[in-house]
Amino acid sequence: MLAQALRLYRISLLRCLPLALLGALLAAGAGAHATARAHAVASQISDLMNAAIADPESAPAPLSEAAAALRPSWHSPAVWASSVGALLIELIFEGALISRQAPLIDGLQPGESDSSGRWLARTLRCLPSLLLVLVLFALAGACALGLLVVSAASTSLAVAVGLVLLVAATWLWGQFQLWLVAMFTRGLSAVGALRASWNLVSGHWWRVSTLISVPYIAIWALSSLGETLIVTGSPAGAAPATLLGHGVALAISTFTLPVLPAAWLVIYRDLSRGVACGNPAARAGVGGRRA
Repeated sequence: MLAQALRLYRISLLRCLPLALLGALLAAGAGAHATARAHAVASQISDLMNAAIADPESAPAPLSEAAAALRPSWHSPAVWASSVGALLIELIFEGALISRQAPLIDGLQPGESDSSGRWLARTLRCLPSLLLVLVLFALAGACALGLLVVSAASTSLAVAVGLVLLVAATWLWGQFQLWLVAMFTRGLSAVGALRASWNLVSGHWWRVSTLISVPYIAIWALSSLGETLIVTGSPAGAAPATLLGHGVALAISTFTLPVLPAAWLVIYRDLSRGVACGNPAARAGVGGRRA
């Protein structure tokens, strides 16, 4: 299945690059404020934790201090607007990429294209439903983070709540992996797309989560490698390093943005046909070939 996803990515890359570049540019611009604030808060929390480890007596409640460092961002409309804006843009362009890649998995050859820009019309039709799903996820995330912040007064309670939330979030992350594909390939509503993903993944959670984790890890590794190369190879705070870093980050985002849509499409196609993930039997190959 990963080979099928890789082939779909390869044969669709040229048609997806302009969309991916535009999406990477817009998402980076929209999320710049939230990213800068996240780095600042992460650095502050890291300093607090290091101080608590070095001298536990002088820092009896590191989680409370970390929660205090998080609260300004939690109550900042600018941070929320930047985060939600970047996520919305990324989802819009991932949906558009799904629409661009879907004809290839249905049998078109790499040189062919879907006529009359149907992918663009499909993207515009799905915008209200996509926005509704984003709102639902944001509300769920806000409730979870609020619960974690409230429980931070007690270390043991915060750890217990954090573990429960982590398990629940991981399980739901797997169950709802395919909602965007269902929405952009079948034109389903927000609730219909979430239900379709839930029904398809149920009984295949481990296989789907394991397979989809591979592109997630690959994207994270490439992004981390690019950032590390820039930081270690350039003087700290130098303007050329900042410019080069933005260029490397943009290039990585552009070439990795179509990866997840390709993986989602292959998994969705196989589960929709009733083929168990990981079983190549009776599975059609990308571009109309049989595996």
